[in-house]
Amino acid sequence: MFQIHLHWDDQHSSYPFEAGKSLFSLFETAGIEILSDCGGTGTCGLCLVQILAGELPAPNPIERKHLTKTQLAQNIRLACQLSPKQEVSLRILSRRAPVAWRNLKPREVPDFQPNAKALEHWARGTQKPQRLGVAIDLGTTHLCLSLWDLSKGQRLAGRVGLNPQFTFGSDIMTRLAAASTEQTAKAISRITRAAIAEGLKQLVKKANCKLYQIEQLLIVGNTAMLVLLSGRKANQLLDPNYWAQFLDCQPLNTHAWAKNWGLAEGCIIELLPPLAGFVGSDLLAGLLATQLDGQTGGALLVDFGTNSEIALWDGKSLWVTSAAGGPAFEGSGISCGMPAGAGAAWRAEIKAGEKEFSLEVIGKGELKGISGSALVDIIAGLVKTGRLRANGLFHADLAQTGLKLAEKPREIILQKRDIDLFQRAKAAVGAGIVTLLQKSGLQKSALEQIYISGAFGSFLQVESAQQIGLIPELDPGKVKLCGNTALGGCEQQLFAANRQEKAKALKQKIRYFNLAQHPEFESLFFENLFLRPMKWPEGERNEF
Repeated sequence: MFQIHLHWDDQHSSYPFEAGKSLFSLFETAGIEILSDCGGTGTCGLCLVQILAGELPAPNPIERKHLTKTQLAQNIRLACQLSPKQEVSLRILSRRAPVAWRNLKPREVPDFQPNAKALEHWARGTQKPQRLGVAIDLGTTHLCLSLWDLSKGQRLAGRVGLNPQFTFGSDIMTRLAAASTEQTAKAISRITRAAIAEGLKQLVKKANCKLYQIEQLLIVGNTAMLVLLSGRKANQLLDPNYWAQFLDCQPLNTHAWAKNWGLAEGCIIELLPPLAGFVGSDLLAGLLATQLDGQTGGALLVDFGTNSEIALWDGKSLWVTSAAGGPAFEGSGISCGMPAGAGAAWRAEIKAGEKEFSLEVIGKGELKGISGSALVDIIAGLVKTGRLRANGLFHADLAQTGLKLAEKPREIILQKRDIDLFQRAKAAVGAGIVTLLQKSGLQKSALEQIYISGAFGSFLQVESAQQIGLIPELDPGKVKLCGNTALGGCEQQLFAANRQEKAKALKQKIRYFNLAQHPEFESLFFENLFLRPMKWPEGERNEF
């Protein structure tokens, strides 16, 4: 045993260390949340440390892939790749910020007013001053909760925080792989329930209510999130044979959850079931919130996220699929990225003939990082000004250095690997959209509405997204940014006495398509890697 000396901010600590283990494992054991999106496998390149004293082996190929020559010259290394054999002193360069909760803004969720019949149902036969219900969207990156007075039909409070599962990986498959062991599956379920419990406490405090007044709680999410919350069947989602099948995600004992959370005796806790495979109940809720199947023309819904879900209405059927784009849309995995929140740039603009972007920051405070929507603006601006080619390669003046977006209060640089990560996310979603258009045979002239949802979609500039092929070209006035349709649809279901019948009727219109088994997926993926407007597929047949 020997000592590892850690420095970050103004702190200094020493920890006993056993040779043969990685520094990343030390951080996990010590509860130090260093930035990482791959669970320590070396694929994200974010767990940066700087060696101050001590000898270590030369950088391995994984480190040379992720780190620049300048970084290596400054003794900057990846914690997951370092296994010291003697005493080392180092500085942590990329600590993960602690989870912070914020208020849900009205623009982040679609407007909804329960009808009189639904309110009468909750007001009937009770003298209780308030009967409360909670809607929850368990997203891969964010956890969103809203508290409702069920008898008055009023939203009393809403809170948004980060899903704590990020400590097990930023993408879905990494988390599912971690949950393949019973012990880790229980740990992931436990920290998720703890985060929901904290969110509930914050809701009732904000609304000046009590937890024991909550009589109904509904949860939507993509299939993987529901599986990880319930602590069941993670292995099945790792098996392609189950990707087109219905998966029962219901927890075995929600009564214990209600008791532990301090909710009303007999409180109903329900996880709305997913549609199929990786298409979860968050898309089902989004279909209800947008009433996609009630449109008189062709309509497309894209719920952007780590697992992006897509639905296309062709007048008769709802074609649905999911695309594993990864966390780039949420700003995660990007070297200068962060989720949309205080300190994140949410919009970027560049004028013709200029080289510097002007950035708008959420909260108008100190710039801390770049959100997904600003990343779209920056990439579109670079393509428009000729500093980024359609294939994702920087112009010569940026090839070695990347794009410096800020120097103070901290250096923020967009690197080539960030562009690569975004291109892969965009290509996966683009392939999904084009596939559904192919399968439905919908004519371009028949597409009359595009609904964009998700935290990423709340801030998106339509023109930028269309310029680089993130969404189909359509009159921008026909593209609607809807906010969190998953939470909005979940709120509607709180007041739906016949929600199971509604969901069943909607499912009968759905034609699920497994993108991973599409023989043309690979070619469509490569086609959509290019940063240019999306090509409409050939073979149009549907006259609507």
